[in-house]
Amino acid sequence: MQLPAAIRWHYDAGLRIARLGSSEYLLEAASQPARLTQLAAALAPAEGRYPVLRQDAGIWLAGSAAARILRQLATHDFTTLAEEDTTVLLTLLGGISATVLWQPAAAGRCYAIYCDASYGSYLWTTLLSLVVAERGAAVSFDALAPAAAAAAAAEGSTASADDPNTKPVSES
Repeated sequence: MQLPAAIRWHYDAGLRIARLGSSEYLLEAASQPARLTQLAAALAPAEGRYPVLRQDAGIWLAGSAAARILRQLATHDFTTLAEEDTTVLLTLLGGISATVLWQPAAAGRCYAIYCDASYGSYLWTTLLSLVVAERGAAVSFDALAPAAAAAAAAEGSTASADDPNTKPVSES
């Protein structure tokens, strides 16, 4: 497994690895939960190394209006991100600390937004109201990333529209 050298992210065998600081990483494996379990076992606690398990709320925002919607809540102008940019943004969205990663998707850019779970409902409601104002709608994880949803379902993951912890937002 290769770790990013800067505050960036990349994929490594189905696992998204995002460097958040000099020694902190965010690992995401929506389409391969078994891979994350294997990695956790390989990175068992040792001197100077320990896992920090988080229960962040995760929201996906996609579509042609996504960057404009985020611009209404953040100090960062998301429309300035280049196609190949893999920067990890640690920013405020509507006054809430959030980690934002983006990637190209069939529906345009797709932003993965993570925040403290206690603020998840507020951020979800706020984003949804802005999406609706742009004539968009909420869709399920299955609709936004069908291949990832199918792979997760095959491995027994609950990452789907029925999972209360997975609330993507998308423009229709």
